[in-house]
Amino acid sequence: MYSKKIFSVLVALLALMVLVGCVGKGGSSRDFTSSDPIGESTSTRDARVSSSAENFDIAPVKTCDFSDIVLSDDFYVYAAGGYSGLNQNIQIDQSGHQATEFTLFINVADKPVVLILSAYEPSIWQIKFTQETKISAAYLSGYHKQIITGLPEETNLLNATDVSYCNSRFIVSQDRLSALNPLSKSLFGKSVDMVYFAKQGLITIGSKIDIDEYISFKAKPTSFFHDKTKPLAGPMGIQDAVNKKILRRATKDDYKPIYEYLRKDNPSVHDDSPTYYVPHNAYVIEKEFTLPAGLYGAHSVNLILKEGVPFPSGELGHSCLFDLNTYKTHGATCHF
Repeated sequence: MYSKKIFSVLVALLALMVLVGCVGKGGSSRDFTSSDPIGESTSTRDARVSSSAENFDIAPVKTCDFSDIVLSDDFYVYAAGGYSGLNQNIQIDQSGHQATEFTLFINVADKPVVLILSAYEPSIWQIKFTQETKISAAYLSGYHKQIITGLPEETNLLNATDVSYCNSRFIVSQDRLSALNPLSKSLFGKSVDMVYFAKQGLITIGSKIDIDEYISFKAKPTSFFHDKTKPLAGPMGIQDAVNKKILRRATKDDYKPIYEYLRKDNPSVHDDSPTYYVPHNAYVIEKEFTLPAGLYGAHSVNLILKEGVPFPSGELGHSCLFDLNTYKTHGATCHF
């Protein structure tokens, strides 16, 4: 009986030692990281993280921090980003948001550089640097998918938006500056040296030089990352639907039944000739349609859903839709 009790105690002690050993591997507590997914082996996780980076010819980091790489003793930490970059006419993920693009120019010769880059909108980061610039590591995060291209081959990259078990939604912004240094210390062991906010999608780190002096490593054009299962964004998406005869330009004849319906309870006016105003950017939806992303502000449209055609998928943005199946309007900007 005693031998069974001793055996049980030994088993419990052994399990405790294994648990402590696993916790110890993680190092100190990090507020901006998360543990490995339950049930996923290290080899499976490493293969998945590597595959997320292999198309960009850079060295993938296999954890949610940079503890598995060796950085030099002295380097700069630069954080850069914003809500969005320069609008692009494509989508790169399943968010339904129009993609944006950042172009980052780096000219720093005296020390290696590590980067913290982030944005709210799905974005493509084009990296350009000088021959003398050494980019040791880059951390990429954002509320939506982020893609980076052009980094030097030897750069260690952690794209948190590609790894499900990383906390990926940190954004470099004015109202989150207080969180930047804790994040930087958790990633690189030191505070941020300088923060840069994008202007028209452009960011320059270091002294400005002639644009021809910057280089990139196997950079891919923005169009390469277009999710072709999604329509083009903004006005180009609308024009593409017109070309495919999914949409057609609306006329006064299309708006006549709408105005007659809306005015049916109004009193008659003597010698009144009814007018049928056609709004700016007005189209008739002729077939099943997916609304393109980015229909906001000047890119918004006015739509008439033809009778018998299903309601479109996607987001209206600032656009207005009149449904001839129900004679109801959809959209916050509808005014008749």
